[in-house]
Amino acid sequence: MGIEELKKEILQRTEEELKKLESEEKEEERAVLSKANAKREDMLANAGKVAQGMVEGERKERLAAAKLKARRIITNAREEFVNSILAGAWNEFRQVRNDKGYPKVLAKLIEEGVKEIGEGAIVYVNADDRKIAKEIKGITLAEKPIICEGGALITSADGRVRVRATLEDIFGSKKEALRGLAFEEAFRKRGK
Repeated sequence: MGIEELKKEILQRTEEELKKLESEEKEEERAVLSKANAKREDMLANAGKVAQGMVEGERKERLAAAKLKARRIITNAREEFVNSILAGAWNEFRQVRNDKGYPKVLAKLIEEGVKEIGEGAIVYVNADDRKIAKEIKGITLAEKPIICEGGALITSADGRVRVRATLEDIFGSKKEALRGLAFEEAFRKRGK
């Protein structure tokens, strides 16, 4: 074997080796690309699921917020309705001053308050009720009137003990019960 043949054989083997290496390289490149594409597809699928989850979460959050807002609107409307009922009830209640029997009612409130306070009780009434209060025997009527719709405020001589029997106080003490009754009557479920 001559040098030329040896050189040819080496070149041929080298070319075969290069082709084999190139083939293996291409095969490896295809495998890497295939893995990268598969990974990309997985990432896209996962991103789609995450995005869908986020959209669903956002939808649920907005729906919950809308429901909460609707409940607030309904609650506020119910409150306003009940408050209007209470305002009407207050207007009716304070009309007791126009009844013929009001002087007896005022006298009874004053007598009960004086009895509760005891000796030295001072009676406060509004300017319009002073005439009625002056006719009640055995009470000490305060010089200055108080500002109220009607009824009386009775205090001990030192002012530390008070019996609040004004129309506002009487109505106020029943207001929450009236509120509950108004809610129940206005908004109870029918057909239970």
